[in-house]
Amino acid sequence: MSLIGSIFAGARGSREKKHRKYEYDRLTTTPFLHGSEYLNELCEGAQKKEEYECILQHIYNHQNVGVLEIESYQSIEQKIVERYR
Repeated sequence: MSLIGSIFAGARGSREKKHRKYEYDRLTTTPFLHGSEYLNELCEGAQKKEEYECILQHIYNHQNVGVLEIESYQSIEQKIVERYR
């Protein structure tokens, strides 16, 4: 890989890390419930316990609308809880 290619690859990796952190951090503050498909994608891509905790917090922040009565959200919660049992 050329020097210029290496520079661009490094910059891309840095942006992806920032974007990744933002994706999880915003889950705990958004007033809107994200779809279970999106949350499942985040769950599949999570690498740290804190990222899983953000997903759970997002789900728990929306308990008042009965989100845990929906099978797809229950599945995500169960997957995370089982992982850290």
